[in-house]
Amino acid sequence: MLKILPCLDSDELADSRRRELNIPHDGATALGRPAVEAADNGYYVNRSGAKVDWSHYVQAACAAKVSIPPELSLPAHTHRAGDPSRLKNKPYPRDQWALDSPLASEEPLDTHLKWLANQLRPHYAYIRSLKSPDTDVYILCGYTTEVEQNDFSLSSEALEIFTTLDISLEFSILAV
Repeated sequence: MLKILPCLDSDELADSRRRELNIPHDGATALGRPAVEAADNGYYVNRSGAKVDWSHYVQAACAAKVSIPPELSLPAHTHRAGDPSRLKNKPYPRDQWALDSPLASEEPLDTHLKWLANQLRPHYAYIRSLKSPDTDVYILCGYTTEVEQNDFSLSSEALEIFTTLDISLEFSILAV
């Protein structure tokens, strides 16, 4: 059985999707309802009128799902290794899942890392499962400063995510 979870949305996002898709509300409803019913029922009827049982596929998909709870932030950018790069004329060399902090840029880096840990903590087991001899799991933080000499400090609480997950923290520091 497919469980429909609450989602975060806004009138602005809905209007944006409506313009993007250019589908009237009735048309979107007509497309969506049969898909949800087919998932709930575990079958659909094809154009020939034959009943297609796909319940085992629906059950497998539901069992394998990874949900992002509504209170967590969605990634700002994702790509898979081999996807075409938007900046260079060659494919991305590795997978990436980028998350932008909603905190003000004036907030200390320590505060941003604590926010990140709170976002990822429910998913620590999954993140650990990604680690293998063939993968490199790390967190890259971008730090931009407007002065040539700058410093920051990180508390042990902010660094907990890296020791708990046994992953590296890498920095990209840009002085503008």
